[in-house]
Amino acid sequence: MTMTKSRHELKHGAPNFGERPEQQAPVVVQYPQEGEKVYKGHYAVRVDVQNAQSVQLSINNGLWQDCREASGHYWYDWFPSEAGAFRLAARGLDEDGRIIKSPIRTCRVV
Repeated sequence: MTMTKSRHELKHGAPNFGERPEQQAPVVVQYPQEGEKVYKGHYAVRVDVQNAQSVQLSINNGLWQDCREASGHYWYDWFPSEAGAFRLAARGLDEDGRIIKSPIRTCRVV
């Protein structure tokens, strides 16, 4: 049986049912979600990666901080003490020694 591609698939690629576009990036800050309100105190930032040897997180273009690996994800224990808007970025080192970066994730601490 031969399957042909629709015009949409030829132009945009095959659909990925059940997957959000951000899950396709090799490094993604999954939580907090985009625009999410985060409360002062402790927040466990979750980073998902594909084939990375190590992962780090930067908050508001600050120093890169190591994340810990647990339960198939990478985590950073963040203790925000000031309210305001924050930009989170993650990066990983792939198996070939290249640095791969996540899209910027924004959130608001209240």
